[in-house]
Amino acid sequence: MLWFVRRKKQDRGRNRSSQHREDRSKRRNFRLPLALYLLPLALGWEMATAADEQLGVLRSVDNADIWPGIEQRLEASDLDYRVIDWQNVRSIADFGTARILFIPDQEALSRRQADLLTAWVQRGGRLVVSGPLAVESSRRVQRQLEELLGASWSIALPQPTSMQLFDDACTAEEEIATCSREPWMPTDRTRPQRPGGILHVADGRARVAANWRISGRGAAVVVSPTATFFGWRWGVGDESTVEFDRAWLEGAIDRLTIDSSIATTPKPSPVPQASVPPRPTPTPRSIPRPTPIPTPNPTPTPRSSSATPPRLSGETARTPAPPELSDPASQTAPPGLQVEPGNAPIDDVIALSMQKELTQLIGRVESALLAARAVEQTDGVTFSYRLRETADATLASQSDAVDTAKSVLRQFPDWLERQNYGEARSRWLAARQQLWNSYPNDRPRAQPEVRAIWLDRGSIVRAGSKDGLAPMFDRFAEAGINTVFFETVNAGYPIYPTQIAPAQNPLTEGWDPLAAAVELARERGMELHAWVWAFAVGNERHNLLLGQSAEFLGPVLEAHPEWANRDDRGQIRHSGSRKTFLDPANLEARWYLLRVIDEILLNYDVDGIQLDYIRYPFQDPSAERTYGYGEAGRQRFWELVGVDPLNLSPRQVDLWQRWTDFRVEQVTSFVEEVDRFVEERDPDAILSVAVFPQSRHDRTHKLQQDWEAWIEKGIVDAIVLMTYAKDTNRLQRLVEPLLENVPKGVPLIPAVKLHDLPDIVAIDQMQFIRDRATNGYALFAAEMLDDDLHGILSNTQRNSLQQPIPYRHPLKAASARYRTLQAEWRVALAEGRLWIDNEALEVWQHRDAQLSKALDRLAAEPTEANLSIALDRLQRYQAEFGDWLRLQRLDNSYQVTTWQQRLRSIETLLIYGRQRL
Repeated sequence: MLWFVRRKKQDRGRNRSSQHREDRSKRRNFRLPLALYLLPLALGWEMATAADEQLGVLRSVDNADIWPGIEQRLEASDLDYRVIDWQNVRSIADFGTARILFIPDQEALSRRQADLLTAWVQRGGRLVVSGPLAVESSRRVQRQLEELLGASWSIALPQPTSMQLFDDACTAEEEIATCSREPWMPTDRTRPQRPGGILHVADGRARVAANWRISGRGAAVVVSPTATFFGWRWGVGDESTVEFDRAWLEGAIDRLTIDSSIATTPKPSPVPQASVPPRPTPTPRSIPRPTPIPTPNPTPTPRSSSATPPRLSGETARTPAPPELSDPASQTAPPGLQVEPGNAPIDDVIALSMQKELTQLIGRVESALLAARAVEQTDGVTFSYRLRETADATLASQSDAVDTAKSVLRQFPDWLERQNYGEARSRWLAARQQLWNSYPNDRPRAQPEVRAIWLDRGSIVRAGSKDGLAPMFDRFAEAGINTVFFETVNAGYPIYPTQIAPAQNPLTEGWDPLAAAVELARERGMELHAWVWAFAVGNERHNLLLGQSAEFLGPVLEAHPEWANRDDRGQIRHSGSRKTFLDPANLEARWYLLRVIDEILLNYDVDGIQLDYIRYPFQDPSAERTYGYGEAGRQRFWELVGVDPLNLSPRQVDLWQRWTDFRVEQVTSFVEEVDRFVEERDPDAILSVAVFPQSRHDRTHKLQQDWEAWIEKGIVDAIVLMTYAKDTNRLQRLVEPLLENVPKGVPLIPAVKLHDLPDIVAIDQMQFIRDRATNGYALFAAEMLDDDLHGILSNTQRNSLQQPIPYRHPLKAASARYRTLQAEWRVALAEGRLWIDNEALEVWQHRDAQLSKALDRLAAEPTEANLSIALDRLQRYQAEFGDWLRLQRLDNSYQVTTWQQRLRSIETLLIYGRQRL
């Protein structure tokens, strides 16, 4: 049962101005008719009466200790509300007639609760949250709520602080009433000081409404179209904070109520059903270009159905084109942290980020040093003792760099306290550079992993022949690269002589680059995978290289224009990337792609196929710039739903979700078809996909690329993440959320984009990847592999081509990677760098021997029985590992976390290996 508390709107003797009451009354009188008539239609709920509560307040174990303060403030408000116990909520129906939910101070939300909130907001509900929301929840839940709210709790403030309404013209010395503000914001409620935290604004939907009065102006209140986030514990504090909390909550409710009334539109009227005639057998080459159709209404609603949806025009836009969309395929994420020399002040947010970054870099360098010393082992523990006695000057200088960086971290707060910002910056930058210089780039340290590189079309064209390609493959082999993604189909052109596609790439006519590459890779013990553009089949930039018109759609669409994917304005060419795409819903286009893949597998001894552009073009539903309106896509969706998707809007939540799901399924089902096709043609061929690292929500809505589902279905062998970042800080932000949420069962391979990236930053990014639950890395691209980086890779990865590749031999790789961990533990013990009590050490060594034996047996005899034993022992081992090294975590938490991550990567290989037995 839900526990109700209902309040009447009445004056409780508070000292409030009559003008304030009058203003609030006017706003209520304005919005009430809209709320009564529009909200029930949009939410699908029964008409609410004036007596229904618009606010539901969620009570849980988390906020039980501060509940008296919460209740005191609710009693002091003008709000009709009811209290809802989280433990009694089983479905969104349990939220009753509330239109806005208030979630005060709930640090631990379950996945089920997050799913309920998401579903509720999708139905038109609104949220107000306060305090460190979900900080104790799983990373998956945190990401889900961040996407829902547009913001998340970032860092707790070290001391109570007052607020300032957001406006660039406002300063701490000015009267707050002189600053521009929104009507709902309580102008006189920026004090008293409150203990709080800085909020992180996650995406463009959200914006800052108020800042904390600290250097750096960290966000204190963040608003989005569906939510308001307070960066303090609402309900905590003495009597002086009651009015503060009450005013902000009432203002937030005002804002969300007005916004929801204005934004809500009625449900679309039902589409009359008409019989759908059988779809005629297509005759692509003889069908004339479709004729234009009228421009849709600004707010689309489904039109009356007809036997078939209207055909689209060609490239002529039906409405004025909005600003161009950017192309994420060509972008690199900006640095996560930029520190420049000078005396500029360092605000609290940047200070915390600088300290965290230096701590993480120390961990990466120490991890690399340990890995290098472990590789040097020859006879176990006895050698480890000798290693300590024979440490050379290089090792000593590397240790000095770590010690210096730790000293900088200790002194850093004092420099800030004295406002000695120049000293803090220069010492931090020097410590970072010294750490970078301390990477052991002169000796081997690579573990068994995927070491891949994309060999791009431009490099292939410049090579001009097999003899021209050979030096590239020599360099790859010297650098320990074991996998080459060879660009085989680009912009609709195969790079080899073809009988299926309209034409070979004119720039490679006269020779067969793919045949040459296969031979060169075989001779050097490397794998070669055909890198294939899937749905992208034309590129304006490539047209210029070939001397084609900029309007040329590409060889495939020039022959089959009816296969084209189009945006909601009828355009074929993507405005940001200037590429053209096939419609994934077009069965003929899909069959064409399968025939191209078949041609590759039949004629060339490639080791695998990599699908790139396995998605729809990038789009922005919030700006009503979307794709998928090819003839086949519109026809098939209309047959399923009875609505032409061209007439849908993201505001029609249920229908729009069905349209999104339909497009996602077109991509996923094609990957399934390729998987079955490859399995039949060549069971040993590896199927990998090059995919984006954005959140699952963003990808499915903007690219229709749901690669987590591909893992769950077991239809791919490797996920290559295009985690292109300007620094390791940003790379970490891209990779870590994925590792927390991604299903286990397929090797994950993050990528490092070498364009304009200093060599030492590339090495640093590769070390971060090795320290996480991944199974290798990929470098983009061959044309940017300079001599200095090649030299470092040759030193650190030489003689490693005989190591098992995780996607090819997952069970052997799991055993070998575990032996690498054992070597590091022996060195750490021998050097006295491992804190562990004797009792825990004895148990650990016993479990270690059991697990090692099980993994070795599995590698030698890959059976289901041996795999079950090894997996069971590994999972038990992981469960105990943190307890054994609890003392070590106090001294070096980064290293313990790294070992745990690498154990997870071994678990992934066992689960993946089970699929290949």
